[in-house]
Amino acid sequence: MVEDASGRILYIDDGGVTRYSTDEGDSWNAYPAPTLPSSAGVPTIDGTGRLVIVLAPLAVPSDTMGQPPMTYTSTDDGATWSLLTPQIPNANVFGYAVDKRGRLLAATGGGLYRLDGSAGGP
Repeated sequence: MVEDASGRILYIDDGGVTRYSTDEGDSWNAYPAPTLPSSAGVPTIDGTGRLVIVLAPLAVPSDTMGQPPMTYTSTDDGATWSLLTPQIPNANVFGYAVDKRGRLLAATGGGLYRLDGSAGGP
């Protein structure tokens, strides 16, 4: 789960649906259609308010087995998601931070990556 600047709480369910609460979790709403693959991940927010999530592929279906985790981003509060281009080279993310300029930092097994710009990648 992550809380945005307006106090809205978001999470992604196992089916890839973005769910959000505007009343501190007393009730939950969902966007009508999932735009993420069915997978698990923890969303975070960069300094511009952009949502970022790294999703590890599920072992089922078998066509995703062995694929690396993929990074997705949303600029409309989680209503839609798209692949971040370019991808983080080693997307096994251990933690996130936002630097003083609002750029998202991702700590991975392959090093520290800084995501520059609202549309760009590492």
